[in-house]
Amino acid sequence: MLVFILYLFIGALVIQLFFWLVIFAPFAFRNGNNNSNVTAQQQPVSVIICAKNEAHNLSKYLREVLTQKYNTFEVIVVDDNSTDNTKTIIENLQKEYNHLKYVFLSAEEKKLPGKRSAILKGIEHADYEWLVFTDADCRPASLGWLRYITRPLFEGKEIAIGFSTYKYEFGLLNALIRYETVYTALQYFSFASIGLPYMAVGRNMAYTKTFFYKSKQFFQEQNTLSGDDDLLINELATANNFGLVWNNNAKIISVPNKTYTAWFNQKMRHYTAGFQYKIKHKVILGTLYTSSLTSSILLIILFTINKKIEILFLILLMKLVIQLIVSYKLLNKFKESGLLVWMLVLDFFFPMILVTLATASIFYKQNIAWKNN
Repeated sequence: MLVFILYLFIGALVIQLFFWLVIFAPFAFRNGNNNSNVTAQQQPVSVIICAKNEAHNLSKYLREVLTQKYNTFEVIVVDDNSTDNTKTIIENLQKEYNHLKYVFLSAEEKKLPGKRSAILKGIEHADYEWLVFTDADCRPASLGWLRYITRPLFEGKEIAIGFSTYKYEFGLLNALIRYETVYTALQYFSFASIGLPYMAVGRNMAYTKTFFYKSKQFFQEQNTLSGDDDLLINELATANNFGLVWNNNAKIISVPNKTYTAWFNQKMRHYTAGFQYKIKHKVILGTLYTSSLTSSILLIILFTINKKIEILFLILLMKLVIQLIVSYKLLNKFKESGLLVWMLVLDFFFPMILVTLATASIFYKQNIAWKNN
């Protein structure tokens, strides 16, 4: 039994090393600061923000979108049947910014699940072919955000996949949220870099109208899962029609959840999308998570039953050194180097957290809306 467990542990560890060395490391060590063509001729852009009871956040962050240094753009706020003073906030801002549009989506108009009806209405009211998406509780990292996130579209791509982080706050929950965000970004940026794009975050992405209207899955009313942005990319992205944008000036900074319950519910909405990923993506991600969890659990067992643990320490140390080096490069790329210390604390338990969330999402998948407030 001990030999079987040892072989299983080594197998899981080899799989993990494959992901870190062959998949993750090439993107982490990829040279360049992702600056090309940001000053080139700009095409008009429609920025779409779907909001439900987000008056507070819109009053704090919307100006930073409206004042972007970009030649021609409009900002469309789609009010998803809010009951707060969202409309008043927008109307006041419209007195200062004539490129701000307000669109109201009533409960009767919601024909598609999640926030799809809001997204669709925003696109229908967009004047321009290039579409950029973010959320009401987000702010761009710079006034050049629009120039950076649209760079792939200028280069002829149909999709731009950007990075979004969370505002730093003190505490374990904030570290966990930011760590999970970077770890997820490591995956979808790395897989996209080898021609396997499978997701993007809706608070920092861009695509063309033409690309959007190719989708069939988006318009399926019977689909009650959340993750509209993920599924659109998973359905239509190919090895050649997307561009990655990781420049620090192009990232979006979001407001983190304040409670574990709120974060858990948010993760439930996100993980339900994974059930509709293409089979190859589910297999790859399942292998990544399973091998990570297996190696963590079996390591505990081996430490418990095996007195000669020196070799296990060496194996563990090798894995940690590789992860530290790759993570260091990645965190510097994303300007999140403060998370490196947290990686040492969270890395062992994180696979268990991911599997717990994924398992729980099976039972929540029919009941979570994109906004509960």
